[in-house]
Amino acid sequence: MSVFDSHVARVGAIVSLVGGLITAAAFFGVDKFSDFFSDSAESSTAAAPMKVGHSFRAEILGRFSDADGWGIGDWQRSLTVAPSDKVAIRVEFQNTGAVVERDVRLKATLYTGMNLVEGSTWFKAPDDQDPTAFTADPMDDDGVDIGDYAFQVNSFTYFAIDVGTKTCGQIAIRTVLVAGDSYVQAELPLNIKGKSCG
Repeated sequence: MSVFDSHVARVGAIVSLVGGLITAAAFFGVDKFSDFFSDSAESSTAAAPMKVGHSFRAEILGRFSDADGWGIGDWQRSLTVAPSDKVAIRVEFQNTGAVVERDVRLKATLYTGMNLVEGSTWFKAPDDQDPTAFTADPMDDDGVDIGDYAFQVNSFTYFAIDVGTKTCGQIAIRTVLVAGDSYVQAELPLNIKGKSCG
């Protein structure tokens, strides 16, 4: 059971049929995140039709980070950064469908030379005033369990990365959130420019 199961109990298991745009897709072999990403984060699995009743969304935003990894300024949909900059990342997950999504897992993949800023991972459930420290690493092979979600329940997961000096040009930080055998992907485009990029 997830350490964040309690946030669903506090919000309540509200279940309702909804229409609208389907934002997630079915995925088989959900415990193998390598099916989504290559080692260099340059490929991902195409989406397939979603299972009936499931619908959820994800959004990833970024901003420049200070030394502690929390971030400075407004959240943005894309960033232009320099080698060795630090970038704070916020990933939102929301269940928009009729089915309670259980044991949702978040996985992020970085390019070679990029690293998670130590101590920068935080989690915020809907009724939390402030995020709480999260010791799990979203870059782990199995990702991290971010809990259960009734209809319209959402959460935010925060972490920061050090861009490093080995990657330049236009790339994307990729995340995937998996619930059962459905998933949704989100990307944060980064344009890495600087003297060391040539």
